[in-house]
Amino acid sequence: MVMVFTMNGKDQVDQAVMRPGRVDVHIEFPACDFSAFKSLASSYLGVKDHKLFPQVEEIFQTRASLSHAKIGEIMISNRGSPSWALKSVISALQNQH
Repeated sequence: MVMVFTMNGKDQVDQAVMRPGRVDVHIEFPACDFSAFKSLASSYLGVKDHKLFPQVEEIFQTRASLSHAKIGEIMISNRGSPSWALKSVISALQNQH
């Protein structure tokens, strides 16, 4: 049997559950970086380059971060307008920092 648990951090789980033999594989998904952001923009918005990319890159350099899933969610919900989607991502990143 395979069970998959997702969580925001291992520190929120009782250590008895995390000890060897209980959980066989731990996979950490790092926060999205600019390179991954460009890949998401290409996949979700069909955009390989955009005038707002430099602004997004600058925000990532300030260590602002969101998960890949959150950025994808923003892009999908605004996919009718790539510019609006990117502005929404910028706003979300600025609010996280």
